[in-house]
Amino acid sequence: RGRAGGALGLYSPEGVTSSRADLKFWLPRHAKRAAQFVDLDLTRNEVARQNYRLRALIRDAHRLQAAGDPETLEREITDSALDVSGAEFGALVRWDYEQERGTICWVTPGYPAPVPEIGQIVDGDSLIADVCRNGEPALWEDARALSGKAPLFSATVSAPYSGSLAILAVRRGPPTIGAVVMGTLEPGGIRPNDLRTTKLLMHLAASALEAAWKIELVSRRSVTDVLTGLWNRRHFDDQLQRVHGETDRYGEESALACFVCEP
Repeated sequence: RGRAGGALGLYSPEGVTSSRADLKFWLPRHAKRAAQFVDLDLTRNEVARQNYRLRALIRDAHRLQAAGDPETLEREITDSALDVSGAEFGALVRWDYEQERGTICWVTPGYPAPVPEIGQIVDGDSLIADVCRNGEPALWEDARALSGKAPLFSATVSAPYSGSLAILAVRRGPPTIGAVVMGTLEPGGIRPNDLRTTKLLMHLAASALEAAWKIELVSRRSVTDVLTGLWNRRHFDDQLQRVHGETDRYGEESALACFVCEP
């Protein structure tokens, strides 16, 4: 294939009986045939690897359809991305393409240090922001040089101490609505073919994720004041009804305290 994939060496304690000319003639041919067998073995392993990823894709696509609330869906999508890509840890980001910033929605258990926190802001100068803007995936098969230095989420939340790292945009049409971060502890754990399969999963999950986030946004706006962001009367009535219901259910007592702020 035009590149060295290994080396072939021969040793005989009694010494080499073949002539130098014979060795120069036969050794390259033997090495070429050995390389063909190695390539066939690597191809077979890669095909088996991708077949496993595709089966995981089909299984996880059905699983995502059963996810209900946004938090469950976010967790399922992130876990499915790891399952399909072969990654060991990951995180999901919700991206606002108008504001050009995002929010960390979910972080898988076992995420190596530095560990991001759910709810933290992903700023426009981060590696994730670059992927969200251009829509193209980023892969570092050997990410050790990024560890603890590169601004993955923001200037204060850098890339984890990992061997390989990948960022894949979650797109619903032209705009990017989010991104998934995936990594392994050892270099080479994520390959380009793994990202292709994971990209198919993200395409399937994008519509469900966008719908869940829109419903969550509408629901939040219905119980908060648009100007101040504080809870409104509807939220107060909902909470009061909930407390009354729990009081009746468990036979306990409740109280309502009112505070008046004088100007």
